Amino acid sequence: MTRTELAEKQLKLCECGCGQPAPIAKNTITARGYKKGEQTRFIRGHHVRFIKRSYPIGEKANNWRGGKLKIKCVQCEKDFYKKPDQIKRAKNNFCSHECHSNWRKSNMDGKNNPNWKGGSQKVYCYQCGKQFKKRLYAIKDTRKNFCSKKCQGIWTSFNQSGKGNPRWLGGIACRGYCQTWNDKEFKNYIFDRDEHKCQNPDCWGINDKLCRHHVDYDKKNCTPDNVILLCNSCNPRANTNREWHTAYYQAIILKKKQLSERINDKN
Repeated sequence: MTRTELAEKQLKLCECGCGQPAPIAKNTITARGYKKGEQTRFIRGHHVRFIKRSYPIGEKANNWRGGKLKIKCVQCEKDFYKKPDQIKRAKNNFCSHECHSNWRKSNMDGKNNPNWKGGSQKVYCYQCGKQFKKRLYAIKDTRKNFCSKKCQGIWTSFNQSGKGNPRWLGGIACRGYCQTWNDKEFKNYIFDRDEHKCQNPDCWGINDKLCRHHVDYDKKNCTPDNVILLCNSCNPRANTNREWHTAYYQAIILKKKQLSERINDKN
C-alpha cells in the first residue's frame, strides 16, 4: 500500500511502532477488543514488542541485581559471564558442559564420589574356589558368593534339593488326578453335556480354548457333577475366593441337571 492509499482509507498504524498498518478485524472478539470491520491495535504478534517497550529494562528494572559478573571457569580457567544468583547456587562454575564433564571425571571418581560404597574386593567362589572381584555392598547382601550363575546352579542342585531344601515337607508328593480323568469317553461326555461352551455366565470371551475344572478343587473326585467346562480365562479366575466359586458352579450344574430331567420326563 502506498501512502496515498493509506491516507484515503485513513488506516491507523500498528501501535508497536513498526510503521505498518494494523489489520481489519474479520470477527468481533470482545476479550481481545476486536470489532468486525474496524482496525485492531496491533498486528498479530506485535503486542509483545509494545509490552517489552513499556516495561523498564536493564538497570531501570525492579528486578535488577547488578547484571552478569565476570568469573573464571574452574576447569579451563577461561573468563565468562554469569548471573550473580547462579554463581551463589553453584559450588563450582563452568563455562560449558564439556568442562563440567571433564572436571567430574578427574575429581568425582572413586573415593571422591559421594556415592562411594567401598569399591570392589577380592572374594572366593563358594563352589569352584575361583577368585574374583565383587562390590562391597553386594558382598554384605549375600551369605555365599558365586563367580557365575552356573556355579550357583551347581551348588543349589547338590545342596538345596530334597531334605536340604528349606521348603521340604517330608517327601509328600502332589495329589494326582483320578483314573477316569484321562478317559476319552468321560472327557467327551463333559464336552457334549456342556455343549462345547464355557459355562461361566460372566465369561469375558477372551480365550476360546476350553478345559475341565473340578468344582470342589479335589482332583480325585471326578464325578460328572463335580466337573464343569470352562475357558482358559475363567479357569484361573476360579482359584480366588474358592468357597464362592464352588457354590456358584454347583448351582449351575444343578440347574442343568434339573432341566435335563424335565426334558426326559416329557419325552
